[in-house]
Amino acid sequence: MIEFSGAYNGTDRFLPGNQFGFFPSGSIGWDLAKENFIGDNLAFLDQLKVRYGIGQSGSEAGSEKRMYFGTFEYTDKGDDISGTSVDGTGDMYFGDNFEDQGGYVIETEIGNENATWETATKQNLGVDFSLFKDRLSGSVEFFNENRKDIFLDPSNTIPTYYGATATFKDANIGEVKKQGYEISLGYSDVFKNGFSYYVKCTYGFNENRVVVASEPSETEDYQKLAGKALGMNQVYITNGYLNSIDEVANYVTPGFGGTDWQPGDLMYVDYNGDGLVESEGDKIYYGLPKLPQTQYGITIGGQYKNWSAKIFATGVGSRNINGSSYLVPFDKELAVGVRDIHYDYWTPDNLDAAYPTLHAISDGYDRIDQNSTFMLLDSRYFRIKNVELAYNLHLRKNAIGLNHMKVFISGYNLLTISDIDVGDPELSSPNKYPVMKRYTLGFKFDF
Repeated sequence: MIEFSGAYNGTDRFLPGNQFGFFPSGSIGWDLAKENFIGDNLAFLDQLKVRYGIGQSGSEAGSEKRMYFGTFEYTDKGDDISGTSVDGTGDMYFGDNFEDQGGYVIETEIGNENATWETATKQNLGVDFSLFKDRLSGSVEFFNENRKDIFLDPSNTIPTYYGATATFKDANIGEVKKQGYEISLGYSDVFKNGFSYYVKCTYGFNENRVVVASEPSETEDYQKLAGKALGMNQVYITNGYLNSIDEVANYVTPGFGGTDWQPGDLMYVDYNGDGLVESEGDKIYYGLPKLPQTQYGITIGGQYKNWSAKIFATGVGSRNINGSSYLVPFDKELAVGVRDIHYDYWTPDNLDAAYPTLHAISDGYDRIDQNSTFMLLDSRYFRIKNVELAYNLHLRKNAIGLNHMKVFISGYNLLTISDIDVGDPELSSPNKYPVMKRYTLGFKFDF
């Protein structure tokens, strides 16, 4: 089996020459189980399909109308650049003695005449199989995606000696690669007494990595986004607590949290060794990305006569999220957000505490509420997402025309196993509220 297709797209957002793009795709597949040399020797094999696909798509989503046009503003005589009347401010002077005044036109936003399509090239290589009269089935798939010419703000890549005060329209700068694999395996069977059941398991891994980003060329390697996993946290490194007055006195005071630092406060590392702790030079990309790299799930179901049941569970691994809303109490100097971990706080007799010394003032709050390694939470979880038990009743002809009735009871989020004991580990940032469980009793009628 061979397929080929293509899309020819156009837009008025780019200049002629870049307005149209052709984006082809194709696939090829071969079911080996249908060949005699396989079917005659492996009769239990129902399907063994090998497939490969490659395709390209184009997007203008990151652009805006008329990318090639810049923006100009006219400043009248006697007005400054903002249009406010200030005699002489911002005027141009002409004449032999520079006594004649006049307004001028300034380019406030520089257009992008080279703007073109963002492209994504995707490849998939997979194997689908089934055995024993389709009782056992599954698939293994490897994928790769390369996105190029992503629209990003080019300001960070333009040196100061360029001399322009204008802003720039986005340019085709970025590049991101995604790769991974997915595995699924299922088994189903029916017994002579009419009982049937099925089990399906899935597992997937994917990595998104930034290849090219919009950042100054002189950026230190440890601060460059390029080469890092997409969604990584940029954080301060913490090294335990300030355990004594001497450590407070000899330690670099960060540029946040006020000046009255105390024993028990977090110790932030001066990563670049310049004698300051500030985001410009001391934050690094650290840990695992916010989006999970591994995901898995299992579905189990069965049916006997009119009864049916199913359970679905899922989980993720390899993920770090920021725990600001989860870890930091006393927001805005209010007695909120206090949880069990805060009772194990630092004191001179508890140097290995799970939490730094407590503050009920805003400066103390700011000493903790920073993007730091202390704030990174391991948000792996396993969750029984849904459980349902149902009774199905098939009816014969009746006066109201009811053909089928289903009575069911279901539960949602019945069990969650995670290091995050309060809040939802499935969210990008856990909140201060417990995971909601839901129970439903329902009726479904088909006429």
